[in-house]
Amino acid sequence: MKKIIIISCCCSLLFTTNAVFSQTAEQLKIAAAEKFANEDYSSAIDLLENALKKDTTDKEIYYYLGHYNHYRAYDSRSYDFNNQYSNQIYYYLDKALELDTNYGNARYFYGTQCGADASYSLQHKDTLTARSFYVMAENKKCFTPWLLEYGANVLNSCENNAILFCNGDAEANTMAYLQLIKKVRTDVTVIPLAHLDRIWYVLYLKNGLGRFIKKTDINLSDNQILDLHLFKWKENKIEIALNKDYKEKYHLKENFFIDIAPDIVSVSNSERTYISIYMSVLLNIIEANINKRPVLFTNFDVLENYLQRCGLVFKLIPFNTKGTSFEWDFSAIDNLLKKENFENYKTILSTDQPYISPILFRYHYYCWMPLMQHYIDTDNNKKSELLLDFINDNLISGGYFDAKTDSIIKGWLKELNFYRQSDKK
Repeated sequence: MKKIIIISCCCSLLFTTNAVFSQTAEQLKIAAAEKFANEDYSSAIDLLENALKKDTTDKEIYYYLGHYNHYRAYDSRSYDFNNQYSNQIYYYLDKALELDTNYGNARYFYGTQCGADASYSLQHKDTLTARSFYVMAENKKCFTPWLLEYGANVLNSCENNAILFCNGDAEANTMAYLQLIKKVRTDVTVIPLAHLDRIWYVLYLKNGLGRFIKKTDINLSDNQILDLHLFKWKENKIEIALNKDYKEKYHLKENFFIDIAPDIVSVSNSERTYISIYMSVLLNIIEANINKRPVLFTNFDVLENYLQRCGLVFKLIPFNTKGTSFEWDFSAIDNLLKKENFENYKTILSTDQPYISPILFRYHYYCWMPLMQHYIDTDNNKKSELLLDFINDNLISGGYFDAKTDSIIKGWLKELNFYRQSDKK
């Protein structure tokens, strides 16, 4: 019986090996993409390594090896990461860029790996090495002109001494580079939301780490932070105390109440729900700072009912803003839409990074689109025309963006033309 099992296993392995050997590099790339989509990163990498044996001149094989290895190190279960592994990722991405210097996604993931290595260095209080990784990304031209402009516009949209919660590697790494290397708006505390469940980061956030992580008030002792875990949770209303000045600012009589639903469900018991470490820390930071510092987000669906849309940043407001005059701050959006803030916008055509370039849709969906609709709704034809001229001069990028955006622009042009004809009559 054991012999039969051994023979069967050997035959199965031989069949799999022959199947891989008989496939073309292109077929192996497709198979690897399917494995990656199912988050089987190691199998995807194995397939790509076999593809590389068949074709050493395919830039996509090198790119995806860098891309997938990065994901395996940071987005799968704990992986044995080390400098040698990191250097292998840089090697693959460098090879992709040697074959195509305009390979935007390869540059993006090179910068993302630099950001990950900088984070790892900060975890071990090695601030000099952390800084060197951002310089390394700069030298590799990972931070494109339009991306740096976007990051600067986000930072400059913040009030003085604000706390800004950001989303994703593109935002976090770009603003870290701008603050640490270029000294742009260092008064703003930028907190990557994805870091809030990392105990080491929360400790540094509470106690500070030189100029790399600005000290931020947190109502937890170091021991409480070390003991953070999932907390049993049903949907609850959180009360956050507001001081007298803050209440007077918004003409409030009560404290700030936030409806918070559980964000984790037990696999074994669907009725058992929890609140995550990430959400617990976020709420604590809000509670500790709301009376002292503006609290802003680049985007955050969970608290969307309590946010005021100010263009590229959303400001936390201590009541439900939906359907109120506090839902949008059109003056802040109008202030952002100046020519000097968009000098590098069109460089996306020559330095595109398709993996993250849709971030620029935020200019459209959160800035000029709602502002234009506001002008139309309030019959402010003069402002509408000026804004359309600004869009045509600064924010039209040669058909880069989608048909939906184009159709909205055409609709507004048609509506403005109707207004013009009415004025002539």
